[in-house]
Amino acid sequence: MNVSLQAGQASFHHGHLFRASGPNKTNERRLGMAIRYVAPSMKQTSGDKLLVSQVAGVGRHGHFEHMPMPAGRLQPKDWERARHNASMKKEILYQGVKAELVKETRRA
Repeated sequence: MNVSLQAGQASFHHGHLFRASGPNKTNERRLGMAIRYVAPSMKQTSGDKLLVSQVAGVGRHGHFEHMPMPAGRLQPKDWERARHNASMKKEILYQGVKAELVKETRRA
């Protein structure tokens, strides 16, 4: 099934759903976001405490670092926190992969 979206529209679907979109032929950026809900009892095997935003209940297990409110709009401290979290995730996702095979990507 094809679903065409207009500028400003969004689609919401399960993260394991196969999907694709054609190339962005406009001068506007395309934004993607993934939201994953996990139980507070879940724990990383690496022992790292990834950043989370608690949306309900109480996290009594201490397995995650709760994301504080942003310091302001696009503040360096917030970007550094996000970079550190991404670095931890990269270590977990690429565990066991030879370093030279992990492609470094940078976005403007």
